[in-house]
Amino acid sequence: MNQHCEVIRDLMPLYVDQICSEDTCILIENHLRECPQCREILENLRYSSQEVSEERIKETELARRIMKKARRKVWLRSITALVLTLLIVCFAVLTINEIAARNTFPRRWSYTGIDMQITAGKIAKLLKNGETEQLLDTYLDTDVLYRQHQSVVQRLDAAESEGTDKAYNQIVKPEEIRIYSENMLAMGEDGYAAFCRQTLQQAFDLFTEENIVITKYNTSMQDNNLYISMQLRDDSGDTAYADLDHKENIYVLCIEYEQGTIQDISGYAQSGELMKRFVKEKGIGFEDVPAPANPWRHAYIVSGIIY
Repeated sequence: MNQHCEVIRDLMPLYVDQICSEDTCILIENHLRECPQCREILENLRYSSQEVSEERIKETELARRIMKKARRKVWLRSITALVLTLLIVCFAVLTINEIAARNTFPRRWSYTGIDMQITAGKIAKLLKNGETEQLLDTYLDTDVLYRQHQSVVQRLDAAESEGTDKAYNQIVKPEEIRIYSENMLAMGEDGYAAFCRQTLQQAFDLFTEENIVITKYNTSMQDNNLYISMQLRDDSGDTAYADLDHKENIYVLCIEYEQGTIQDISGYAQSGELMKRFVKEKGIGFEDVPAPANPWRHAYIVSGIIY
């Protein structure tokens, strides 16, 4: 190998990478035309350079796939965390609700199970759509109510056997409760079932008879009481009630719901002077009206509470 070949071979890497000057390129190419040994070395150098480039491409592609997979994992974890957060928020909204009922009930936080929240919405929807028969078929279990009347009488008997004073201290209006429950038991199970259904159906039918339509509703719970706050409309054509469905006029239906059973229904005007007058004139309130004189004013299924 002469000195000229040595110089050319030192310049070959620059030539392969195309980073040498134009004059140097001419010098190298002129030499290669005359020197087969240098041409072979150049070909080997080009082959090695190509292998290195392909390997770098593979490494780059592998790195890109790894980064893409890592980003996908981060994205999936972020989405999962977001979904879990939303579920927790939804659970909180469905289980903890602020109740503002009648003036006798202070505003406070109340816990209600998700099943009760779902039930509240279903009952309210059935009422709004006028599907009262389905409501009664689904949520009225007279066997449970009949057994509660039996329990009332048994507990009154047990309390009175221990002394009248103690009975009165433990039980609210014991004589009224006894008379009511004994009358219910006297009907027999079938008769009591028919009575309960008829009593509640009369309450629902009063809305239809008075041309009352539920336009909007909201639901809330306190303990075992379901409150359906409604905006009503009078479809009788009476212009005196043209503004009845204004947001300031609210009617509240209270349903005591326990053990999967409707136990008590009552209605009252919560706010709005027009609603108060409407409730009074149409007979859909219950304040100061003895139960069950007007079933809608107080659809009393189980009367009284034993403490």
